[in-house]
Amino acid sequence: MVKKGLTSDRKALVLLIGTNPLANYVIPLYFKTFHNYRNFVFIFSEDNQVQKGTQIYAERVKNLLHLHPDQVFLVPLKDIGNVQQILEDLDTVGIWEQFDEVHLNYKPGTKPMVVGVYNFLKNFYQTRFSASYLDTRRFKIVYDSGDIFPVLGDLRNYLFLDIKTLLKLSLYEKLKADSWEDFKFKETLQTIKKVVIEENRIEEFLSWLENPFRRIFKNDKDLFKTAKRFKEHLKKPEIRSFIETLETSTPDFVWEILESLPEDKKLTEGRSLWVPPENLGKEALKQRVKDSIEFLDGLWLEWYVYGELKEKLEDLGLKEKMQFGLSLKAQKDSKPFELDLFIINGYQLIGISITTEDRSNICKLKGFEIIHRVKQIGGEEGRAFLITGLPQEKVKETQKDLSFVDGSLESKIVIYGREDWKEIGLKLIDEVF
Repeated sequence: MVKKGLTSDRKALVLLIGTNPLANYVIPLYFKTFHNYRNFVFIFSEDNQVQKGTQIYAERVKNLLHLHPDQVFLVPLKDIGNVQQILEDLDTVGIWEQFDEVHLNYKPGTKPMVVGVYNFLKNFYQTRFSASYLDTRRFKIVYDSGDIFPVLGDLRNYLFLDIKTLLKLSLYEKLKADSWEDFKFKETLQTIKKVVIEENRIEEFLSWLENPFRRIFKNDKDLFKTAKRFKEHLKKPEIRSFIETLETSTPDFVWEILESLPEDKKLTEGRSLWVPPENLGKEALKQRVKDSIEFLDGLWLEWYVYGELKEKLEDLGLKEKMQFGLSLKAQKDSKPFELDLFIINGYQLIGISITTEDRSNICKLKGFEIIHRVKQIGGEEGRAFLITGLPQEKVKETQKDLSFVDGSLESKIVIYGREDWKEIGLKLIDEVF
């Protein structure tokens, strides 16, 4: 199981490979880049009846760091909860005489792993042994000697990851992310920004979206099967009453929004709802109305936040230093992964969930989901943000409820409500950077 081989440099970095893939990558990247380590010992849990194996993470780190096979030594542990067994496993691998000195970074790793490996290496190498850990709050490497790197700033200013690497570390493959260049509703978004957010009509707009807009377009999962099916839906008595409300009671500022939709994607003709001709094909129907319905149903807020963040990062000269994107979708086996908006600050993942929802229970569920998503690929270093349609008093209650369930959550998520939308770009930058 152990891969043997040695470069001319006879010092080695020893790593405990756990299920925090980001730390598994950042730590050897730092020591490889700034301390010229060329030999790496990856100690991982063997896959057996008592534990889940982590060799796959070790192999992924090796490949993503472009390490030569002769530079990497893979050491399996039969039971990472048993210190005596760990000591026996380490004693039998027969690689330790090949190194003049070793450095152990014991983040991540279970407590028995840390105790067992630390004591074994300390006894074996004596003064030729040193150790450190990654402080995930301060983004610094802290040595047993008391030395800290970097003295000024943090590791996010030195180590940079892209979203593909971050996903691959967690065994996900990127499927897609939307592009600002391909975004079709820029004019409509500017209209919403002007007549809804800047003129403080958020509550009125959200009310219109709930009724009549969603009452018309959210009641039928087969809405776009055929033009005939779409027309039959619009003829239903209960739907007709909502259409009448739309055509007679829609405020002028909402008509301004509807009229700003791309010409080939308009939902209306004049101040009446557009009705498709009988012979219109399924794809033509989708292209005409599906994107517009999804945009108005809530995607507009995602694009608005993205646009505000993009603008502020450009103003501050930070855009080239950060990676950020919208509507990220990835997959591992059959497991999907999605983020409404993401930012990578150095190697730290900031995940943002965005919803126009103003019900606290729904927002709390979204809060738990974004915390989980960020931890999946961002580890302990990741941060979660939730942007909602909640009024300010409900924002405070929701934040308190999330923190009450688990005190550690308070620093893991920041929640914004509708009153924050106008300055959301600056608020995010102030909080993140």
